[in-house]
Amino acid sequence: MKKIDPESNPDSLEAWNHQLIRFLLKELPRHPQSLLNDFKFEGMRIVTSSNRQLRIWNWDDQLGGHVFRYYWAVAEFKTPIGIKTKLLLPADTISDGWQLAIGRCDTIFSVGDSAGRMIYLPRFHYIADEGYLNESVDAYSIDRNKLNTNFRAFKSKSGKLHNSISLIYKNPFPHRRQIEVKGNELLVPKVIESSDYATSSSLRYEFDGSHFVYKGITK
Repeated sequence: MKKIDPESNPDSLEAWNHQLIRFLLKELPRHPQSLLNDFKFEGMRIVTSSNRQLRIWNWDDQLGGHVFRYYWAVAEFKTPIGIKTKLLLPADTISDGWQLAIGRCDTIFSVGDSAGRMIYLPRFHYIADEGYLNESVDAYSIDRNKLNTNFRAFKSKSGKLHNSISLIYKNPFPHRRQIEVKGNELLVPKVIESSDYATSSSLRYEFDGSHFVYKGITK
């Protein structure tokens, strides 16, 4: 990969991000022990699941200015035939796959289902608008040799299945609540529609061995 200095070549930031994506997608599978090792690189957030089967490489693309921050993410995951990689994209990415970035990943929760499959639940954050935060927990599974990023693990109050749970709320700085997975419980902060502030209550989902099923509101 040709090195581009973002400071001396500000107009090349977009090209630099694309080259970094291609580099990670190509090179990580060539190093099968990399999931077992810990790395630290300035500007790169590296989040690994507790079983070291999935890792997300995540970075700020430096194109969002002072208010908005956009992040790219490359998943590295273990399969029976070796290490694989996948570019992670939000659901509303346009057709060429390069226009929208994903949020900042800070942790990967995980839970095993009744079939012996591990369900991975990465949590992402990003600024949706000035003064607002967007947060989501997605559901992934490693199915044979592919990473399924559309695993429908969340069952809503209506019974409909979803592959992601998200919320948008006003930034409550310096106090903040987050979506949490605690054992077999998924807790999502309840947001007051009239004010857009998160409350002390949570929407509670309980894992039944296959899905996180909505169970109501808890304080």
